[in-house]
Amino acid sequence: ARCVAGEYAAPPERIEGPLRFRRFISALDSHNDEERRGAQLHLGSDFQKDFFDLNQCNIQIKHVIAQIGQKKGT
Repeated sequence: ARCVAGEYAAPPERIEGPLRFRRFISALDSHNDEERRGAQLHLGSDFQKDFFDLNQCNIQIKHVIAQIGQKKGT
């Protein structure tokens, strides 16, 4: 299994659910400076909402599949 295409960044692990993540993404586009700063604080200063790393995605998929294979072998 592998990923052949994608778009946009995934939520950081510390974000509590997809609804909260969507609110933060909306806040990044907001004209309200306070909302935008708050979202950036929660998402992290290096978070780029439009970034998608296809290679990193496939590395993670490979890692998960390997872990599943190890569990089946025990």
